[in-house]
Amino acid sequence: MNGRYSFSIASSLILLLALTHMPYGYYTLLRIVLCIWGITYGVACAAEEKSRGYAIIPYGIAILYNPLIPVHLTRGTWNIINLATIPFIILITVQLTRSRKQPQ
Repeated sequence: MNGRYSFSIASSLILLLALTHMPYGYYTLLRIVLCIWGITYGVACAAEEKSRGYAIIPYGIAILYNPLIPVHLTRGTWNIINLATIPFIILITVQLTRSRKQPQ
């Protein structure tokens, strides 16, 4: 398993764990991890010619979860957003993997 999958799996697990009641610091860690994931994968999508159109998704995740200017929503709303973010993480990871395997 390469680092790309590991980071995406870890990010998804962090989102799933956030559905339980965790200390406030955990949600700050979640924001940091997902912001880094979004920036990293946004840059990776932008660098891949076949994935450039997908770059908006990870950048959007980075903005939504950024820890510097946090978006304040209710816990129920965040639970829905957290669950909705997981398929996007999977989509971007699969898209980048496919675009790197296909010949140019």
